[in-house]
Amino acid sequence: MAVRFHVIWDRTLLGAGEDVAVNTFHFDGAATEAFHDAFVARFATAWPTLQSFISNKYKVSRIKSYQEGPAPNFPVKDSAVSHLGSATTSPLPPQVAVTVTEKTFTPTEWGRIYIPGFSAARSNTVGRLTLDDVAIVANWAQALWADFTVAPVHVPIVYQRSTAEEHQVLSVQVDDLFDVQRRRRYSAPLVRDVRVL
Repeated sequence: MAVRFHVIWDRTLLGAGEDVAVNTFHFDGAATEAFHDAFVARFATAWPTLQSFISNKYKVSRIKSYQEGPAPNFPVKDSAVSHLGSATTSPLPPQVAVTVTEKTFTPTEWGRIYIPGFSAARSNTVGRLTLDDVAIVANWAQALWADFTVAPVHVPIVYQRSTAEEHQVLSVQVDDLFDVQRRRRYSAPLVRDVRVL
């Protein structure tokens, strides 16, 4: 039995027609309102660690929780939140993200979450995160992915929907590399210049 959380990023300030970005977190156990509230509270507590890295064009606007199962289901709870990035420098392109790898016992079962909205100022002179920034994001991830003590204890997992298998996350890993999630790129160009040959 697994709980799925959707952390929803509002990207409308990037321009008209831009869809949301969604991060998915899984924990074992039953989806309850108490567990939902505990996750929402932990996210709010952890947010200031990441806030200055994220462009003020991005905002976490909702957190939803679901009980995983074979059939589509309604959210157990849907919370409106407002966690706005505070970086005023230009954001990186929307398909560029910093990743957190969820490491389980077997590498083929690992999961990954793409954190959108990083400010271009976080990129060093060769296009990587600095050592200090990697450590800060890793601290954020370690705090957010920790076991929950809401009775009963909930541990972070990688959930495979096709088989309903659950694999406990033993550690989280943050690299100095920016990654790409193609589906998050801008939906359409604002300018297109075609030259006849």
